[in-house]
Amino acid sequence: MTFVVWMTGLPCSGKTTIVRAMQK
Repeated sequence: MTFVVWMTGLPCSGKTTIVRAMQK
């Protein structure tokens, strides 16, 4: 679900936060 939201087109800062959260 998080990945889908990331693909919809969030701000760069938002994408970075999600990517870091997924890496943990």
